[in-house]
Amino acid sequence: IHLESNAFAPVTTAADFRVGALVLVAAMAAAFLLFLLAKPLAWAPILIALALGAPPLPVRGGGIELPLHPAMPVFAAALLVGWARLREWRIELNSLALASFAFLAWLLLSLPLVFFYSDAAIGAQSAVRWVLLCLGFVVLAWTAWGPGSGGEIEPLLLKVLLVAAFLSSAFAALDFFYQFPATVRFSEQYIYLPDGPRRRAQGVFYDASALGNFCAMMLVLIAALGREARRRLAVPGWLLWLPVPSLALALVLSFSRASILNLAVALLVLGWLRRRSLFTVRAALAGAALSASAALTVALAAPEMAVRFGQR
Repeated sequence: IHLESNAFAPVTTAADFRVGALVLVAAMAAAFLLFLLAKPLAWAPILIALALGAPPLPVRGGGIELPLHPAMPVFAAALLVGWARLREWRIELNSLALASFAFLAWLLLSLPLVFFYSDAAIGAQSAVRWVLLCLGFVVLAWTAWGPGSGGEIEPLLLKVLLVAAFLSSAFAALDFFYQFPATVRFSEQYIYLPDGPRRRAQGVFYDASALGNFCAMMLVLIAALGREARRRLAVPGWLLWLPVPSLALALVLSFSRASILNLAVALLVLGWLRRRSLFTVRAALAGAALSASAALTVALAAPEMAVRFGQR
């Protein structure tokens, strides 16, 4: 009897450990929800930091590799808090809200076609990607119309976004040069160099094009922030310009020509909208500094890649 009890001891210990871990996770989740109920918009900077700083999770369900992300539990908690405080929402049906809803609804309606023309695995992955796409729109809607929204959270969100953009783009550049093993392999894309194939920079994103689009978007955002907006949001100049070199380098190393085109079109439109103030000395110096820092970083860090990019 004594030997049998010793034999079952490891099993009991392992089971107790799992139960204890589940209880601890449940307690932490409950505490986090209570915190968000008191601070309804505190989840947004946490979600931004996780979305831009953490890689996808290697999760399989039913034999399908799912594109799950560490930011998704925070997103789920935010939806619960938003539902609990539904009466505090003040949604305005303006052009931005209608366009966002129409875009998400159109993509959602296309999901059955993915299941029909592809298979269950691709359909399930597409459904999870649609949920991931909703993250940014929920942040936008909450900061504009949700409970706790207002001017107090905007400076913090912008600062978190700039720091996360710098760290994420810098990691993406290192990922290209050192080819770190990816946590998941959904959309790896390669560029063929004289020394052999090399995975295009994608960092913590699901594919290189997503990284390129993010870098282009951040560069346009930095260029669009005027002096009055920077003063109102209390963003120091060094923090605003900090991610520019790494964003430009990661954009080139992603080898996404569409992202480069998007950046060029966006800057042209921005220049046209601000054509009256574009030719001031301050604006000219800012534009020259933005272009020079981006070009210098690419020329020093990856001259061969820049030439290769132009040949594609």
